[in-house]
Amino acid sequence: MSHIEYNVGRLCGTHRFMPFTNKFPHMGHTERMRIPQICVSHIENVLGHYERLCGTHGEEFVIRLQDKIEEGLNNIE
Repeated sequence: MSHIEYNVGRLCGTHRFMPFTNKFPHMGHTERMRIPQICVSHIENVLGHYERLCGTHGEEFVIRLQDKIEEGLNNIE
């Protein structure tokens, strides 16, 4: 476990912090996003599939899959 020391004005001390663990390690960096509640379980499900597929087939496979999904959604309109 790591420690961080700080000194701000009259405040100083040492705190312990846990290193950040990426929720989707195969897909790289993450970004904070607000999602409507009615979509949360679906988006979490899709992200779980993307993470698994990215780990087994690679990032390019997932990008091609996303392109096909987006194309299908555009064809609905």
